[in-house]
Amino acid sequence: MRIHLYGEGDLDLAAFITPAFAIGEAAATAGEGGTVLAGDLGIGSRLELGARLGFRAMEGLTLLVGAGGHVGFVYAEAAGAAEVIGAAFLQAGIEGLISRDTMLFALIDGGIGFAPSRGAGFPLFRESVPPLLRISLGVAYLL
Repeated sequence: MRIHLYGEGDLDLAAFITPAFAIGEAAATAGEGGTVLAGDLGIGSRLELGARLGFRAMEGLTLLVGAGGHVGFVYAEAAGAAEVIGAAFLQAGIEGLISRDTMLFALIDGGIGFAPSRGAGFPLFRESVPPLLRISLGVAYLL
């Protein structure tokens, strides 16, 4: 969900909030043990928050940049307890209106992830900072 905060001329500032929930194999949803826990159930949830600055390059086309983060938890039955996770990321994207109520978008996020329960404040993998990369392509409709 995007909440418009300020807009003047071709610039627009908005906050975003995105809840997410996943259930499936522990190797995918809880990030546990690679194929070792592939047959175990895992669940995960997070709440993503941030801000986006949009620039209207031309009528119906917006370029955007933003920053945000998320906090959540992952759980795998074999691991025994839920773990708190988090991330910080930057993003860039493009949005184009193809009609008054329909928008196409492309968004790329890059950042780092954290799991304090795996060592106070250490990144997920202690040898290096784990990169996060997410590419989103889609269609949005005005309801």
